[in-house]
Amino acid sequence: MAEKKSVIVDYTQGNLFRQLMVFAVPFILSALLQNLYSLVDTMVVGQVVGSGGLSGVSTSGQITGLMTNMVMGFSTAAQVMISQYVGAKKPENLRRTVGTAFTVTTLFAVVLMVVCILFSNTILGWMNTPPEAFRQARQYLIICSFGFVFVCGYNTACAILRGSGDSKRPFAIIAATSIANLVLDLVFVVGLRMESAGAALATVISQAVSMVLSMRIFYRHREDFGFTFRLSSFKMDAHELKLLVRQGVPLALKSGSISLSGLFINSFINSYGVTASAAMAVGQKLQHIPNIVTSGFSSAGMAMIGQNVGAGNYDRVKRIVYIDLVICLVLFGLVSVVFLAFPYGFFRLFTSDEAVLAYAPAFMKVMVVMFVACAFMSPYYAVINGVGNADFNLIISVLDGIVLRIGLGLLFGKVLDMGAVGFFLGSSLAAFGTTIPAMIYFYSGRWKTFRLDKSKKE
Repeated sequence: MAEKKSVIVDYTQGNLFRQLMVFAVPFILSALLQNLYSLVDTMVVGQVVGSGGLSGVSTSGQITGLMTNMVMGFSTAAQVMISQYVGAKKPENLRRTVGTAFTVTTLFAVVLMVVCILFSNTILGWMNTPPEAFRQARQYLIICSFGFVFVCGYNTACAILRGSGDSKRPFAIIAATSIANLVLDLVFVVGLRMESAGAALATVISQAVSMVLSMRIFYRHREDFGFTFRLSSFKMDAHELKLLVRQGVPLALKSGSISLSGLFINSFINSYGVTASAAMAVGQKLQHIPNIVTSGFSSAGMAMIGQNVGAGNYDRVKRIVYIDLVICLVLFGLVSVVFLAFPYGFFRLFTSDEAVLAYAPAFMKVMVVMFVACAFMSPYYAVINGVGNADFNLIISVLDGIVLRIGLGLLFGKVLDMGAVGFFLGSSLAAFGTTIPAMIYFYSGRWKTFRLDKSKKE
């Protein structure tokens, strides 16, 4: 029998440009396909059900996104810890982190699922969900809540694989499940006319498939992490739990603050009616597409930086940042040109409502402003995540998500009376609240003295 190839890849040596590209492309494709879940839901529901369904799916999608991002805060923390342990050659810490991460994220996912199901009406009421969209939103929220545990299992397993340097297998998993989601959307929404409930059911089933596939791959390579999959393997280690909580809580709050600000902004936009709500839903989905590209390079950079920080290769970290920056500037420049050239074409992917389409030119111009911030954010933010400085991560995320996103949204949307476009503009400009501090942190060199694990335990 042929020996299985290890999933652990060493990024502390070798050609950085080639490594970054090879590592980042599966990240990007995985994220594109993962976002295809909600993207396809939005497109199918918008075209088949109409603006009420589009608004309902978007509103509940913001809520489930908030909960999922909070769970992913802990899986991201695990990825940072694993990448540094791989670089520092600490297999015992690696093993203990894996078991602790699985248990913590699962428990957190269960709690969030119960909260969303029990308080669905209250949450949607806080969101000022339009009456025409309330039934659709409630169905989507309750059904998708059952998928939190599946999302947890998939993201934790894939975070472990990515932290060890493997981005290809997570991509293969999400490719298969995205196809399943598309087929099930067509069956449930178009064929069986189940509206938003059908889109939610398609998403949950696809998420279950992704968890099964990811856990199967992780099981086959468990020896790389010294993991046995016995019940004792999932025991939470006090030392690793402390580090995971110290990292995970700020990251969860960081994701939560940004998502919460999105909910707050959407609640204001919903008050303008279903047309404005639907336009915002389309704008946010289109925003995600190019953001996925920089997020992919940032995530790849984070894992590579984590390994090199663990190994003490600081000059190599700088080179990763500069290569990442050049790539993102070129890509975002090209995307900006395409978005400005075809505003109505992109909006028509989601809706044929002329009232919603009227928002397209203004929304596209606003998006280009945000793209500038995101191009610079990707490489510099990867340093903060790569070294594991979760507290600073939280501070600048609160600045972005709560202070600037909401403050600028209210300024342009309410005070300057720009309506939905103003809220979208404020939300986009808030990205500079993360970008500028991240750049300052990198050039100050303070990241070189930060230590994730300050204890002496190995």
